[in-house]
Amino acid sequence: ERMGMMDGLLEQLRVYKEKNGKVVQFTYASSSEIYDTVENEHANANLETIRARTREDLDLSIPNTNTGTAKLLDEILARTYHRLHGIYSVGLRFFQIYGPWSSPGTPVFELAERAISSKQSRIPTSASIEDGDLFRSVRDYVYVDDAVDAIVAAMQFRPPDHISETQKAESGSLVVNVGTGHGSTTADIVQIMETHFPRHHENDRISSIRYEQQDIKSRQNQDQHETFVVASMERAQALLGFEPQVSLIDGIIKTLAWHHDRAFPFGKDIFSTGANSNTDARIGKSFYMKDGIDSCSPFDSECLNGAAIFPCASECARKTNCLPSIYDNIALVSRALTESCNAVMYTIDLDPHLRSIASAAANLSPEDEPAFDGITCNIAFAREDSDLVMRLKQRNGLASNVNLEDRLVHMVKHGDVVAKARKMADSSVLVEEMNLLSFGFWTILPVTVPDDLDSYYYEMTKMLPKISPGSFFSSRYAVYCDPNVWFKDSKVLVERFQAGYAMRQESSTAIMLGSRDDAHPKDDKLYCTPDAYYQERMYNTIRIALQDRLDGGGHMDSSWIMHSVHSADARELRCDIHGELINWNVPEDNLSIAFILSLHDFWSSAIAQWKGESLWWKYKGGGEDGDSLFAVLSRKERQIARIVLGSEVGAVFIDE
Repeated sequence: ERMGMMDGLLEQLRVYKEKNGKVVQFTYASSSEIYDTVENEHANANLETIRARTREDLDLSIPNTNTGTAKLLDEILARTYHRLHGIYSVGLRFFQIYGPWSSPGTPVFELAERAISSKQSRIPTSASIEDGDLFRSVRDYVYVDDAVDAIVAAMQFRPPDHISETQKAESGSLVVNVGTGHGSTTADIVQIMETHFPRHHENDRISSIRYEQQDIKSRQNQDQHETFVVASMERAQALLGFEPQVSLIDGIIKTLAWHHDRAFPFGKDIFSTGANSNTDARIGKSFYMKDGIDSCSPFDSECLNGAAIFPCASECARKTNCLPSIYDNIALVSRALTESCNAVMYTIDLDPHLRSIASAAANLSPEDEPAFDGITCNIAFAREDSDLVMRLKQRNGLASNVNLEDRLVHMVKHGDVVAKARKMADSSVLVEEMNLLSFGFWTILPVTVPDDLDSYYYEMTKMLPKISPGSFFSSRYAVYCDPNVWFKDSKVLVERFQAGYAMRQESSTAIMLGSRDDAHPKDDKLYCTPDAYYQERMYNTIRIALQDRLDGGGHMDSSWIMHSVHSADARELRCDIHGELINWNVPEDNLSIAFILSLHDFWSSAIAQWKGESLWWKYKGGGEDGDSLFAVLSRKERQIARIVLGSEVGAVFIDE
């Protein structure tokens, strides 16, 4: 099959060359597995002798692996097409590539995963590594950035003019080693990893061994090694001008930093807890602060390796590397105002021409209780310079040029009004002494939007509190609703949220949102951008690839969302959603929410099946009262996402 793919590609290049009359050259990946390994009976051979056995101009025997055989056939085909049809090619014989985005199951990947997660006294190795020859065998490990440099160099290669015709003919179908010319064992890699992620020894002492590259190269006690494969680099240097730049130590550090950032994408520090936290932080944090996400510019996508940089006001932000937003100051105020609240209702309307909030101006019956108890437990974020805020300032006796946001922030930071309200257990003190604005049942918090703020970044961050309530509220629960949504009885929301789904074991709700079945008509293409289009196409492709095992989630509607604010699992779920919004550069959240909930449910189902457990949340086709339930990946208690009909919790959509 692999040979067929190579043959098909070469045939297409031949047709193209004959049709267009152009010289065709392509670069393809071969492998170091085409070489025979040096067995331990050659242990007395020096490094130069070992390298000589991987010279590209030597005749090859039949490889010992299927991959090596397939790659050798690829090279034979490339030479044949050059001789018969003049197709130029460069085959790169890659040695052991490692680094970010490498394949799970490869030795360095698995060791790095264990290094950042295992608390054992030594980094555990899999049986395939420990019992086979990999642990003691010498291999040539090349960092992924160096491998990419070799590919770029190969794509630019042309036979030099000063060489003979015979040499030109040979270079028309060239093969080149891509390695470092230095050998290392898996044991070397483990020791480097344990240096930077120290293990917890019984005597509470951290190993202080430091390995330099020269030490590793010279440490060839070869009677302990079983096999040797080290690249000869003369041809790569002479013809491609390629020399690796990343040492094994630096490469392993960068790899560990990537795995750490991948395991703790929202800034969780694995060294921040436990008895040895101070020692671990002193020794372990220095390298990934220098080589991980925290060392990257927020706008350097290559350095970030796919990681999202969050606004500083997000509960997902790494405080050492985040972006400012319009909410950086007012979040301090909203947290202070909601300290006494069990649940918070909030909305966002940053229209500069805002004159009213529809939910506050609705015609309510005497039985309706749309607001939560507590005068500061219902928050509306509005622009400082909006018509509504200007009018309310005038009503409260404030001059229009007073920046109320700055004033409130100053009172929270430097005044004692919050402490006084806390002591008296009376939130009305805050309203009176801070001269808070109110409109209907909403307490208005003004947000300053600078005139020179980038419009695109503004659109991306203006709804930040909606998906990141943990940075804005001190309450146990938080309910976001669009300005035109209100609830007949807010207590029903909390009761429905607290009703865990009991089948065989109790669970709690991480997030609850509405179903589109009875939602107010909403324009799904509000932000019709290329990014949003490709996001939807990619999600649909993933669903097709998973053969409809991923729920479509098309019935979800985020006009209102209820959050469990202090749950760590719920926070990580929200951060997954927020990360999707950032990585896709889209402000509309329905697609991202549906996809992430479906993905959590998919992996929860897979894990349950692997463990031989039942899909506890899927019994009877869903939850009580016909709710749609999605399992949320969690560390401790079972958690679900609940999709409910808005009519069942008293949601009312006002026709604007």
